[in-house]
Amino acid sequence: MLYFIVAVFYFGFTMGGFAQASLGMRTMGLRIVRTDGLRMDFLTAAVHLALFWLFNSILTPLVLLVGLFTDRKRLLHDFLVGAVIVREEAI
Repeated sequence: MLYFIVAVFYFGFTMGGFAQASLGMRTMGLRIVRTDGLRMDFLTAAVHLALFWLFNSILTPLVLLVGLFTDRKRLLHDFLVGAVIVREEAI
């Protein structure tokens, strides 16, 4: 149970924080943004993570097929929270 609590807070504060990216996403030059133009907040990031776990535990590997047929390779949980992963501009 502690693992899930730590994961929710980690992703909530990193993906819902200022950088809008986990440490791994920052390393790869990626960040998550909402399609409605608003910043990703803690609650939306936590819901995104919960949906990811739920769909992957129930629908794996079928959930991954969604990414093969959608623009920008978005998965079901991305559509439901209105999120997309973008590459940071090089400075």
